[in-house]
Amino acid sequence: MDIIDTLEERIAQLVNRLKALEEENRTLKAAMEQENASMKEALDLERQKKDAVLSRVDQLLKKLQEEPI
Repeated sequence: MDIIDTLEERIAQLVNRLKALEEENRTLKAAMEQENASMKEALDLERQKKDAVLSRVDQLLKKLQEEPI
């Protein structure tokens, strides 16, 4: 019976470890999703800034082309 008791204890430990790992996995996924959303927002902002700068440069180049030199 000692072997059965040991087996039961080991299975219980493994089940508990599995549950803990599943919870840790959920926590890490949530943190990753939050970080990804934050990074996407920052990337979108940088793209908007880049587009604004490119637009201004295009306007300046157009103005230079229109001016007789």
